[in-house]
Amino acid sequence: MIRSEGSGSVYLESSLRLARCLAATPNCPKRKLKTIFQCCPKLPSDDKVRLNVAGHDVAITKINAINEKNDEIVLTGQHQVNVIAVGVFLLDSGLQHEENLVKYLLRLLSKLPDVTYSDDYQFTENDRLPVSERFAFCLNTILSDISPRSVAFGEDIIGRQIDVLEDLTHKVTKLCKDDDLGKEKLSSLCYDLVPTLLGLVRSFGRFSKNNIPFISSLFADEAFARRKGLTNDPAALPLVPRTLSRSASINGAPNAKGDGRTVDIAANPFTNFPFFRRQSTAPVRQDNHHFQEASSVEDLRLYLFSRTGACFENVDKFGEGGPQALPMTVSKKRLEDVFKVTRQLMDDKFLELLDQKCHDVYLSSPPSTAYPYRTFSETIRFVLASMWRQLCYDEQVQKGSRLAKELKSFFEELYKKLQSISQRQPPKGDDTLTRGGIKPVHAYRQMMYCVAVCVDIMVWCAATSNEAEPIITQLGNKIKPTVRSKTGVVSQCPVFISCLEALAYLSKLSPSIANMALGHLRSFLMEPDSLLIKLQLGDKDPTQGARSMATATPQIVTNGQNDTLGRDCDRSGPVLEALRECSIECIVIALGIAQQEEQDAVQALLAFMSSSLYRVEHSDPRYLAVATNLLSLLSRIAIRFKEVPKTVESVFNICQDVFCKTTHQVDVVIVEQLANIIVGGVYETYPLTLFNIITVETSSAAYGRAVSNDKPDYRHVALAVIRGLKSIAEGLQNPDDLLDFLNKMLELFIQLGLESKKANEKSAAMKASSSAGNLGVLIPVIATVMQKMSPLQTPKPRLLKLLRDFWLYSAILGFAVPDSGLWPEEWFMGVWQIAVKTPPLVTKEVVLRAEIEYNSALKSDSLSAVELQDIRNTLIDLLKANADLASKIKLLSLAQCLFLLSVYRLETLRVMYSDDSEAFTQIFVYLEDYSLQNDQTGLRDGVQAISYAVLDAFLLRAQSMPKREKRNQDLDNLAQYLLVAFNNINATIRQIADQWLSRLVETFPHILWSRKVLWTIMDIAQTLSQSLQFNPDEEDLVLKICNTPYFIRCMESLEAREQNVKHFTGRCEEFIGEAMKWAPFAVRSNLEQYMLEVTSGPASKRDKSPTFQPTGLSYAAENLLRQVGLTVGPAAAVSTARMALSLLDHTDIYIQMDALFDRPMQPTARRAWPTRRSRTLSWTLPLAAPTRAKCAA
Repeated sequence: MIRSEGSGSVYLESSLRLARCLAATPNCPKRKLKTIFQCCPKLPSDDKVRLNVAGHDVAITKINAINEKNDEIVLTGQHQVNVIAVGVFLLDSGLQHEENLVKYLLRLLSKLPDVTYSDDYQFTENDRLPVSERFAFCLNTILSDISPRSVAFGEDIIGRQIDVLEDLTHKVTKLCKDDDLGKEKLSSLCYDLVPTLLGLVRSFGRFSKNNIPFISSLFADEAFARRKGLTNDPAALPLVPRTLSRSASINGAPNAKGDGRTVDIAANPFTNFPFFRRQSTAPVRQDNHHFQEASSVEDLRLYLFSRTGACFENVDKFGEGGPQALPMTVSKKRLEDVFKVTRQLMDDKFLELLDQKCHDVYLSSPPSTAYPYRTFSETIRFVLASMWRQLCYDEQVQKGSRLAKELKSFFEELYKKLQSISQRQPPKGDDTLTRGGIKPVHAYRQMMYCVAVCVDIMVWCAATSNEAEPIITQLGNKIKPTVRSKTGVVSQCPVFISCLEALAYLSKLSPSIANMALGHLRSFLMEPDSLLIKLQLGDKDPTQGARSMATATPQIVTNGQNDTLGRDCDRSGPVLEALRECSIECIVIALGIAQQEEQDAVQALLAFMSSSLYRVEHSDPRYLAVATNLLSLLSRIAIRFKEVPKTVESVFNICQDVFCKTTHQVDVVIVEQLANIIVGGVYETYPLTLFNIITVETSSAAYGRAVSNDKPDYRHVALAVIRGLKSIAEGLQNPDDLLDFLNKMLELFIQLGLESKKANEKSAAMKASSSAGNLGVLIPVIATVMQKMSPLQTPKPRLLKLLRDFWLYSAILGFAVPDSGLWPEEWFMGVWQIAVKTPPLVTKEVVLRAEIEYNSALKSDSLSAVELQDIRNTLIDLLKANADLASKIKLLSLAQCLFLLSVYRLETLRVMYSDDSEAFTQIFVYLEDYSLQNDQTGLRDGVQAISYAVLDAFLLRAQSMPKREKRNQDLDNLAQYLLVAFNNINATIRQIADQWLSRLVETFPHILWSRKVLWTIMDIAQTLSQSLQFNPDEEDLVLKICNTPYFIRCMESLEAREQNVKHFTGRCEEFIGEAMKWAPFAVRSNLEQYMLEVTSGPASKRDKSPTFQPTGLSYAAENLLRQVGLTVGPAAAVSTARMALSLLDHTDIYIQMDALFDRPMQPTARRAWPTRRSRTLSWTLPLAAPTRAKCAA
């Protein structure tokens, strides 16, 4: 046996990648297909199957054809892989070379009845189906996807597929009638012919209705799946469960790793089994009941190669998929031929004979032989019924035609027959016998699948209301509580779901039919004695209690296909969820149709639901199950019919009438459904107001305040409210709703802080941190909201105040302290996520000192003198304050200390965790605040000390980052910003920028010769020189610095501007001089490039007017001349730039550069590489006098 190691088979993956590479080549030459085409199986008498390559015929050689004897084709795993690769190339390339390749595939399809397989090649580790069935399925899937895309071969493909079906049917029926079959023929019948027939039927009529062919999806590699979006993204999954997800536990398959886990096959959009219609999550269930997301591509391949009867289904009952993109038409005559084959294969006598022979082969086969079929009848019925369902819903059969009536009669009779058999046959199967570690097909389960498909076909055939009424009555009786045990309900889940969907489907015929269907659906969901309630209660007597529905797992999981039905305790939860979601969705569909004729249909249903909540006593064990179903339906109605007047208000009134009247688990369900309503798009204030009240009341009750008798007790729903707020934060998408929800959560956070303060005042023994847990539970909610928002740049004053108070509480209660050990790690993670999106806590609209003193959540008398002193000491330690600063901090008020502590926590967390390259600039917003600049109380000095702490945090993070381009860009951006800040009109900011740059260069010396930094120096010099040409009496002169996003605000007087230019150029000379010591050639190269850029770049960078002062160019040229040892005096420096421009204007630029540096460097310029200790650039020394007058007008 040859096993493919999951999706990592080298030969499989390399062949598919080669096929996709060739398919991506426009007009791919035929010679490039030689590698794939020559390795395909050689067909007998195949002289015409050739590719003409460069004038030479390339036929399929015998090198890899194994044996050819008596027209028998022997396929190896290599042959199968290359045939699939040919199909992938054809479909992904837009049918290039279809003339040769499609003809070959058609000939291979015709030879399938005569094919034998030399080895059991497996595409996944857990392939359970016979190799003949797997290959027939793949080959026919390729042709089915080609048929609607190919004008030349579409009809030929369909005709050939039907011909092969007829041929196989004839051979199988002939062999079954032979009572004296030899062992070889009997083995061929059960191992090759019948599985091949099943593979063809499973893929007939199935084609992709989008631009991704089925075969490409089935054999998608990671890159292809990611490009086409075939993998599941948990972040994109809806929070409100998608109904009709069809993920009941009776349908599953083992996972690709073979470790006993099972996967939810319903998750894949391509594999809709009888009751799998919609897309849902794809959890993998392990033995320890942990869930994780599974790759949909792996699940798809695993599902189709291990599940008996599995197939691609595109049944769209309710028209959600839109019009069919690629039409495929099967002629009426050919459909009748298919129906004739169906009758032959579903004949009872034939199936009985076939099952007997299959059973004999199964019993006589060695235990090591992997074989899943003990009988064939159930699987044959199921795959044929599924094929006809696909053809009907694809409108290949015309409604009301003779064939449609025959189909209705045939499958109605089959439905009754299988129902009769299922009543006599127990749900549990005999799994004692296994072959190759594979349990046999569960006959009862396959039978239920077939019954479900029969229901779908019967419903489709009903074209008028008169035809639909008896079917509705029949389906309504089917979903009534006639099944006695929970095992029976679980085993017949696909039938119940098909019946529910059928009622919704028939509602489309007329509003009167919709009302009939609505009555049956309503009874199934709401009646205390319904099947759904019985499943929720289990097999227990209702008088003895029932397990809580609220504890049922919301995850949709599956068990293995061949697991016995005895594990109902593990499977009833997912089955229950599937049934309830299906019934709710179907009620909503029927209600929408009824509402079109009766305007009060929604209100009538709501009134009925309101009265139903009081029909069952609270003490009745069925009350929780009934209320859970009703409330789930209420939330869905509020979402779907929010445009209908008074619908949302009525739903809220019903919830309000029931909520917390008594302490009951139903209150938890109400909270969950109110959260679902908001997530579903109905953003109303009532649920949020209720959640706020509950949170505040439970917080007060938890810390000393007694619950009043006239107020409801909300403590049993406190955790449910927090979960609901978290789900709302995850589900909201509208930016306005997110902003409003953020405001409400911050207000709730501050209100809880104030409530804890009141509790502390009443109890002297209670510390402020003792009630901090109430605030901390909201941090993940606020963090989730802010993660979905862009960084807040200019928030409204109200929001900024709330954020300031939030950071005040976070700082004083220790939420923002890493590894504090006091609070959960999740809370600290939420705090730094909030810090990344929080704006600076200052604004120009208000005076900062008055704002923090008189408009803060904590007043000066909120803490004791001892606690205030602790905060001051904490600040002194964090800021590493000197004696002068420490003395000033000891005189600060509580509000000022808390503000400094908040700014410290916020800004250090921002630079430590933010990926924004501009995060470090936010601290300068505080330094530029006018009220802080004029502060004399020590607040300004505290912010300056915080700026150095922020720099330490940034440098620490930068040192820990990988030495990659991202880190270098961040460092260059910081250096660039500091060079701009060095020219700020405020002397304190200039000093801080000077010291920051010194520290930055000391830590990362390579910034000295960075091209971006050196060019920024030249550009700033140019901008500063231009500022001298403007009238100093002009107010607020702001100049843009070339090639940067920054601006410079010029000084108010000409003397100040000149002095600023002198200081900047003097400091930059020290900078460049130190860079010469480190990397003279790199500096020279960067300066040369700058001169080239200025002189040869775009016209906007150069102005030849008489008033133009090329200071940046002059500065670069002067430093280059200094490097080669030339002396540039003050008089010569004035004309350096003009001389450079004159030379460069009339001589080739590269010749001038060579002439400039043809003189050997002086020995003094070739300085030894400085030692580690001598590399530090001291920017804090007194400024050197400028050596040139660059800015003379």
